[in-house]
Amino acid sequence: APVVVSRDVASRGSVGCSLPPQAAGVYASTAEPTGAAEAGGAVPFRLAVPVPAAPTPPSGSDGGSGTDPTAIGAPAAVPRPLLVAVADADSTADGFATSSGLESAGLEAGDLVVTVAPVAHGTVAAVDAVAAVLDTASRQLCVDRNRVTVAGLGTGGQTATAVACRRPAEVAVVVAVGGASMSQTCELSPAVSLLMRWAADDQVLPPAGGYGPQAVPP
Repeated sequence: APVVVSRDVASRGSVGCSLPPQAAGVYASTAEPTGAAEAGGAVPFRLAVPVPAAPTPPSGSDGGSGTDPTAIGAPAAVPRPLLVAVADADSTADGFATSSGLESAGLEAGDLVVTVAPVAHGTVAAVDAVAAVLDTASRQLCVDRNRVTVAGLGTGGQTATAVACRRPAEVAVVVAVGGASMSQTCELSPAVSLLMRWAADDQVLPPAGGYGPQAVPP
């Protein structure tokens, strides 16, 4: 289930909170990358917007109907937590959103959920790609920037932890399952809540680090 940040922590709305609301549903969108990810072009990702809860949008709002479904807007006036799910190697965003259960759990909790499957998994370009998706979501959705979780499996876990190392002020929680990448120079300041889990006999990305006998390094 999504990690819940204490209610004692005040909400911090993103710039996207000033945009018209986006209807609940699942959409395909893209983010413009920077850095090493630029060579790969626009970064596709899957966006899931939960059904609005009370309070409802102001009277006269059409709730986003009649708009281009790829033009992301704020799903509600109140900033929502954001879950960024990063897929493992050889997974698609659609497949990972379904198989991991992260999207359904996030929507049930009322979170915005974006799922991304970096092409250059396990590389700096993958970190740049996820960072670009995070930036796009913050600009175009009403995100609570104090409640951003980045979660990943396998190489997605490597990318999720690397994103936190690069942008600790923008990530509240990181969840990495079966993979992590945190250099000796990584400083999680301000503090980031970190949860990492492994299978003790992982043959791809073992808990001790490096690559296991069944890994295919990028």
